[in-house]
Amino acid sequence: MKINKLMAKNKEAFDALNHAFNEKNYSFILAAAPDFLKKHPDHAPMLNMLAVALAQTGRKNEALAYMKRVVALVPHELVAQMNLARTYMELGDKFSAQEVYLKILDRWPKNVDAYSNYGVLLQSVGKLEEAEAIYRQGLMHDQNFVALQLNLAGCLAAQNRLDEAEALYRTILAQKTNLIAEMELGKVFKSKGFAQTLFCNSVR
Repeated sequence: MKINKLMAKNKEAFDALNHAFNEKNYSFILAAAPDFLKKHPDHAPMLNMLAVALAQTGRKNEALAYMKRVVALVPHELVAQMNLARTYMELGDKFSAQEVYLKILDRWPKNVDAYSNYGVLLQSVGKLEEAEAIYRQGLMHDQNFVALQLNLAGCLAAQNRLDEAEALYRTILAQKTNLIAEMELGKVFKSKGFAQTLFCNSVR
């Protein structure tokens, strides 16, 4: 009976923290999660909640330590790996982020979010051709994934391949209204010397 009561109490505490996490009540997580983890130091879901709460409140170095623990405990969890890579990126450690993204793509070769994020990393360090290749690999798994389409179009524009970028932005807009695509298409038109009025008429 004592064990059952203890389990019920722990579940109640976890449910309350999980609810706070879903409501993005990070201050509650930061206040309450450490006590929970004293009793359950290897509770991966709670470690992940605390890591995210720390990251969302600007304490990214502390978040990184917890995210590493989560990945060590549950290396098969894609979300944990993605959170770790993202935090490395936010801390400016692009080398470590790249290592994680490569591991993710090796284990989950069809994950389009990973292709998109890894391409952004490569593009941020000037590796435009490599970034383009990664975006195209991702689109082979989901040709209508808008984030990848936008990133690829931006990468083409950065290589001054404006006609290709324009065509891709038009493809995106043919699927659905997209403000980012409209704005970026406008930049392409300006680079090509077209009048803004032409841009306005062309995407309606």
